Amino acid sequence: VADVLHAQRVASLAHLHELRRAAYPGADPDGPEALAWSLVTESMVFAAEAAVRDQDYINRCRADNAKMRVWLSEALAELGVPSDVSMANFVLARFASPAEAEACDEYLQSQGLLVRRVASYKLPQCLRITVGDEAGCRRIIHAVAQFKGMR
Repeated sequence: VADVLHAQRVASLAHLHELRRAAYPGADPDGPEALAWSLVTESMVFAAEAAVRDQDYINRCRADNAKMRVWLSEALAELGVPSDVSMANFVLARFASPAEAEACDEYLQSQGLLVRRVASYKLPQCLRITVGDEAGCRRIIHAVAQFKGMR
């Protein structure tokens, strides 16, 4: 994934450089066609710059997700809820039994927190918990701790 994102960024930067150097190919550089050309070129430069900025944003989001995914997994483990190693935007929390997973899901819902049951994936003792921002992850951990009677 990182290689694909890097390749997209390099391509966007090259395209941006080409657009900045683009000149009107027509005969009259001061005519209406030249103005139209510059407007189109300017909008393409703007789009290319946005793509480059988006890559920075995506990289920041990936880094934040990785940091909070580790934190969430460790915090769940401290509460006695192990999780599988993940490289995604969620953790697979493994409860002691399907009944505990269902009860925790119901408790989380009562607190306005939505997670996903994954019994249909033959993992009835698990909940799929999306990795959010720090505040969201802390809220999940606080609620799971309350459910487990630890806070």
